[in-house]
Amino acid sequence: KMSKKLKNYPDPMDVVEQYGADAVRYYLLSSPVIRGEDLRFSVRGVEDVSKKLLMRLDNVRSFYQLYAPTEFASHSPSRPQRAIGVHVQQTLSEHILDRWILSRLNQLIQETTAGFEHYELDNATRPLMEFVDDLSNWYVRRSRGRFKQTDEGAPALSKVEGLVTLRHILYTLSHVLAPSMPFFADYLFREMREESDVESVHLANWPAAGSVDTELIADMKRVRVLVSQALQLREKEDIKIRQPLAMLKAKKLPATSELRELLKDEVNVKEVVEDGLMEEDVWLDTELTDVLRTEGVMRDIVRKIQDWRKEQKMQISDRPSYILHATAEEKKAAETYRAEIIAQTGLADLKVELGKDA
Repeated sequence: KMSKKLKNYPDPMDVVEQYGADAVRYYLLSSPVIRGEDLRFSVRGVEDVSKKLLMRLDNVRSFYQLYAPTEFASHSPSRPQRAIGVHVQQTLSEHILDRWILSRLNQLIQETTAGFEHYELDNATRPLMEFVDDLSNWYVRRSRGRFKQTDEGAPALSKVEGLVTLRHILYTLSHVLAPSMPFFADYLFREMREESDVESVHLANWPAAGSVDTELIADMKRVRVLVSQALQLREKEDIKIRQPLAMLKAKKLPATSELRELLKDEVNVKEVVEDGLMEEDVWLDTELTDVLRTEGVMRDIVRKIQDWRKEQKMQISDRPSYILHATAEEKKAAETYRAEIIAQTGLADLKVELGKDA
């Protein structure tokens, strides 16, 4: 029991000063204390809210603004628009990740609305943490390649659809956050609002939930389980994720080719095969051919150049030249995959010289 006399609790104002009032508010609203049950107040719990919810969400906001040009700063997927010379005539993107995250958003709105309407504040707030994890650790991470796409100097259509979707997610999420994290919600709303919007999210209407594709949500969850199992097998064999492998077999795979491609890319294998007769859920071919080894070295080179760009504090638009002081193995990989390395790292030119590692 917390006692004023014993002072066996952290000073609330110190916690607010360090992590913000929103983090404390969400921690309490999503805790058992909201139902009158016991709670051992934990500063670590407030810190988790700050890092895993607020900081992650602000990183997603920053990511969006990094890739969204000024003239494409505010659009909703519910209206046709001209975006950087590209007409987006469909109301929603057909990309599998966009459809999935929009279904998850609608599911979140349904759960949060039901929680508030029944005065079950823990049920209204807890789904937010899982959604932000899905948004940051799966949707944004899996979409990074799309957001870097260009087509003759203009963003490719897939990138535009992704930006439209992500802005809609952040804009709508600011409304869903408003009752539980009012300060951050208003900040996010002001970053995403249009000129015609009300001044504050707390003056806006509550969002209505659209349709939820429960089958797609279940299939995506299945993909993520398979990814987790496959990565555990990689870790067991001490094979890093940048090293491509030949095949993954699973007892049951999602039916759609888009989800299978997503699984292939995330696990970094050349082929995925369904085998209903398997005893185990997942099997990974860990035998490395010379071709696979060379491609793995190429991916290490890409990472090395990307780290160098960060060290030099370069912008995405910068197109530097790079001299790779390579081992014989790296030289072979760099010469074989030269065009791909340049494309992935945004270089103007790549020169390879035998010598010590750069």
